[in-house]
Amino acid sequence: MLVNLTYSEMLLGIHVAGQMQVQNWMHGKRPRYGAVKDFGGALGIASTGVLGEMAVAKALDLFWMGNVGQHGCTDVGGENGVDVRTRTQLNHNLILHQADDDNKIFVGAIVNDPTEVTLIGWCYGHEGKRQEHWQTFTGRPCYFVPNEKLHPIEGLKDLLTARRVSK
Repeated sequence: MLVNLTYSEMLLGIHVAGQMQVQNWMHGKRPRYGAVKDFGGALGIASTGVLGEMAVAKALDLFWMGNVGQHGCTDVGGENGVDVRTRTQLNHNLILHQADDDNKIFVGAIVNDPTEVTLIGWCYGHEGKRQEHWQTFTGRPCYFVPNEKLHPIEGLKDLLTARRVSK
């Protein structure tokens, strides 16, 4: 599913990513899981992630608040929402870490350019955290879930609506 972001959405996203990184830097929080440690690299990763979150929120008609300074919050849609794992290349897999919630939904997004984000699919944490997906070759051991193992993004909006109604 292709999601187009507007000029205003891109500006807001980059602004929020900048706020996140400045706040993290000022509070001594550094990237986890072996991600880049320099400020510019971290800002790039944050910007990519935020644009992916915004695209997921837009496509699924869910609230996105940016979560500046609120580590551990769900990325999109609040308590019953989804976390987003964004990357910049189609051949990169959705990344999950051992600490990720087994019952949470994770959505894979690819920022093609700042105006265009492709939503690849989704999985529950327990579906992605299978031994066959465990990799250590990157120096940052984690689960790499191939795109073909993800559920289609179509239908996720209905599933999330059904989950909210049942609670």
